[in-house]
Amino acid sequence: MIRIALIAIVVVALISIGVTIWITGTRSVPSTASRDFFAVPQDYLTEGGQEMQPRFGQTEETGDAPAN
Repeated sequence: MIRIALIAIVVVALISIGVTIWITGTRSVPSTASRDFFAVPQDYLTEGGQEMQPRFGQTEETGDAPAN
Protein backbone atom coordinates (compact mmCIF):
# COMPACT_ATOMS: atom_id res chain seq x y z
CA MET A 1 0.00 0.00 0.00
CA ILE A 2 2.80 2.41 0.90
CA ARG A 3 4.65 1.47 -2.29
CA ILE A 4 1.62 2.40 -4.45
CA ALA A 5 1.20 5.74 -2.67
CA LEU A 6 4.90 6.52 -3.10
CA ILE A 7 4.78 5.66 -6.81
CA ALA A 8 1.68 7.85 -7.23
CA ILE A 9 3.39 10.79 -5.51
CA VAL A 10 6.50 10.43 -7.69
CA VAL A 11 4.40 10.21 -10.87
CA VAL A 12 2.42 13.33 -9.95
CA ALA A 13 5.66 15.20 -9.16
CA LEU A 14 7.27 14.19 -12.46
CA ILE A 15 4.19 15.17 -14.45
CA SER A 16 3.96 18.56 -12.72
CA ILE A 17 7.67 19.23 -13.32
CA GLY A 18 7.29 18.27 -16.98
CA VAL A 19 4.25 20.51 -17.44
CA THR A 20 6.06 23.42 -15.77
CA ILE A 21 9.09 23.02 -18.05
CA TRP A 22 6.83 22.72 -21.10
CA ILE A 23 4.86 25.89 -20.22
CA THR A 24 7.99 27.96 -19.53
CA GLY A 25 9.62 26.65 -22.70
CA THR A 26 6.74 27.84 -24.89
CA ARG A 27 7.11 31.38 -23.58
CA SER A 28 10.53 32.14 -25.03
CA VAL A 29 9.89 35.89 -25.54
CA PRO A 30 9.67 37.77 -22.24
CA SER A 31 6.70 40.06 -21.79
CA THR A 32 7.12 43.83 -21.99
CA ALA A 33 6.30 44.20 -18.30
CA SER A 34 9.29 42.10 -17.26
CA ARG A 35 11.60 43.97 -19.62
CA ASP A 36 10.45 47.33 -18.20
CA PHE A 37 10.90 46.13 -14.61
CA PHE A 38 14.66 45.62 -15.00
CA ALA A 39 15.26 48.67 -17.22
CA VAL A 40 17.68 51.22 -15.80
CA PRO A 41 18.15 54.81 -16.95
CA GLN A 42 21.18 55.29 -19.17
CA ASP A 43 21.56 59.02 -18.50
CA TYR A 44 21.43 60.32 -14.93
CA LEU A 45 20.42 63.88 -14.16
CA THR A 46 23.20 65.60 -12.18
CA GLU A 47 21.67 69.08 -11.82
CA GLY A 48 19.08 70.16 -9.30
CA GLY A 49 17.80 67.61 -6.88
CA GLN A 50 17.22 67.84 -3.17
CA GLU A 51 18.53 70.89 -1.39
CA MET A 52 20.83 70.21 1.55
CA GLN A 53 19.76 71.83 4.81
CA PRO A 54 21.29 71.68 8.28
CA ARG A 55 19.86 68.99 10.52
CA PHE A 56 19.82 71.05 13.72
CA GLY A 57 19.10 74.66 14.53
CA GLN A 58 21.94 77.11 15.03
CA THR A 59 21.61 77.07 18.84
CA GLU A 60 21.77 73.28 19.10
CA GLU A 61 24.83 73.08 16.89
CA THR A 62 26.84 75.59 18.92
CA GLY A 63 25.93 73.82 22.16
CA ASP A 64 27.48 70.55 20.97
CA ALA A 65 30.58 72.07 19.39
CA PRO A 66 32.81 72.14 22.53
CA ALA A 67 31.98 68.52 23.34
CA ASN A 68 33.09 67.34 19.93
